[in-house]
Amino acid sequence: MPTLALDALQINYALHGTGDGTPLLCLHGGGCDGGDYAPLAARLGGARRLVCPDLRGHGASGAPEGPYDPGTLAEDVLALARHLGLGKVVLVGHSLGGAVTERLLAAGALEVAAVVSLDAPTPLAAGMKQGLGILRDAFKGPDPMATYRPFMAQVVGWADDPATVKRKVDALCAPPAHVLGPMLTAMADFDGGDTYGASRAPLLHIDAQQGVCDLARLTQLRPDAWIGQVVGTGHYPHLESPDQVVAMIDHFLTRHRL
Repeated sequence: MPTLALDALQINYALHGTGDGTPLLCLHGGGCDGGDYAPLAARLGGARRLVCPDLRGHGASGAPEGPYDPGTLAEDVLALARHLGLGKVVLVGHSLGGAVTERLLAAGALEVAAVVSLDAPTPLAAGMKQGLGILRDAFKGPDPMATYRPFMAQVVGWADDPATVKRKVDALCAPPAHVLGPMLTAMADFDGGDTYGASRAPLLHIDAQQGVCDLARLTQLRPDAWIGQVVGTGHYPHLESPDQVVAMIDHFLTRHRL
């Protein structure tokens, strides 16, 4: 896979697809990597390119001591977009990637044609904010995984497939503590949504009914947003039921001629 060197940091990324459609810049969730978008790339790559980086501290990218807040991750992604010469893009952000997407919008340095929010905390719901605060505090103690693993097992999905749940939770626990702890701290303190309110880029939010996004506030901020819900999945609908997600994304992009 290609890489981009940013000072002492290496950013790994994958390129998928062909076609003249507006490229998708796909940002994964915390503890994941760009490979999470492979099911979407297989279904959408016939009409457009997909750029899927591993955010710093994740996958094959470098894992410096920090920082790991959404703003810093957005700076890495912006450097990658400039390196690849990307013009107008559709930002796709899952979970943490949605927070990074909002920081990219706020920076105003990318030409953003539209935004797809995949069960992202923009804005973060009160109950999930409390849960992230518990995880943040757990990473200050001697055994954070005793709290982190069962929390993630409840939200990942695949309710009838415990083996897949275990594999996914194992992967989510793979990044080192110096990545997960600061990342969770930044997300617990994240108060997103206002940038979406100020943006005129068409917005599709796909909710997985996990209590991540404050849908009422999002609707207030962006009455014009398209808000869809998947059924029968956990927090990773693009992995658990990609056909549902792709159908909504494809319709959204087609209607907006992207």
